[in-house]
Amino acid sequence: MTNVFISWSGQQSKEIAEELRNWIPSVLQFAKPYYTPNDIEKGAKWGSEISKKLSESNIGIVCLTKENFTKPWILFEAGALSKVTCSPLSPRLLVRSVQCLVLY
Repeated sequence: MTNVFISWSGQQSKEIAEELRNWIPSVLQFAKPYYTPNDIEKGAKWGSEISKKLSESNIGIVCLTKENFTKPWILFEAGALSKVTCSPLSPRLLVRSVQCLVLY
């Protein structure tokens, strides 16, 4: 199983992240996406849960927009993903003004 962490911040990238979370398993059956808020259990300590999932991820998708490009949380998650994946950032244009960085 390949663990895919989907990072987002703000409404536009959240919508894209949710679509990716639903789409990925239909085309890559070996991939298990992780997307908050759907995949975090109610009542869980979200900080430690997210840190755990970041460290377990094989691939990271960071959905960037003009609005979240400099937000601290998305930068934190991108930095954490860069530590657990072996290859450099590989930018990909996802849709119009939303960019997606894929770490694999």
